[in-house]
Amino acid sequence: MDYKQELKNFFGENCLFNEPMAQHTTYRAGGPAEVYVYPQTREEWSFVLKLARTGNIPLRIIGFGSNILVSGKGLGGIVCSTKKMNNIRVEGDHIRAEAGAALDKVCELACKAGLAGMEKLSGIPGSVGGAVYMNAGAFGQETFDCLEYFDVIDLEGRPATLLKEDVKFGYRRVEGIANCIILSACFKLAKGEFTQLIETRNT
Repeated sequence: MDYKQELKNFFGENCLFNEPMAQHTTYRAGGPAEVYVYPQTREEWSFVLKLARTGNIPLRIIGFGSNILVSGKGLGGIVCSTKKMNNIRVEGDHIRAEAGAALDKVCELACKAGLAGMEKLSGIPGSVGGAVYMNAGAFGQETFDCLEYFDVIDLEGRPATLLKEDVKFGYRRVEGIANCIILSACFKLAKGEFTQLIETRNT
């Protein structure tokens, strides 16, 4: 069976053919992706990773498409989007968010819950997965400042949970995760004053 048909059978409406990448990048440019899918569970990620690996099919991962340039010729193979992995939960002084959740939305919910530590990250136009992958930051605050741990799956389909202390990170970089796909992240925050947090976020 053709790999595209296998993906369609497995993902149903979450599998698109010849999907214009211009609809999925902040620059609003780019030709069609041969196949565009929305994995949302570890099982779905394992399926598409195994299919790409065994079939030697090019595989790319995209979140919000921030600062990505795609050729007008488009992309062959499979493009996986995390955008439908967007659940966010506030649990005491922790926030757990899936990779496709908007970082700005996570910051907003943190501020509304009176939790400090992410307010300066507000306004970064990207996903949680992208922010963790590159240790995104703004105004002297970085993603890893408040990150406690994050869940990944590697290209062999093996899941793992990595503590912040498990990886080397620095200014806009994280080492050792190039072959990993970030699934979710957990942030540990501190109690803050609601009005001041909102004011800082909106500055």
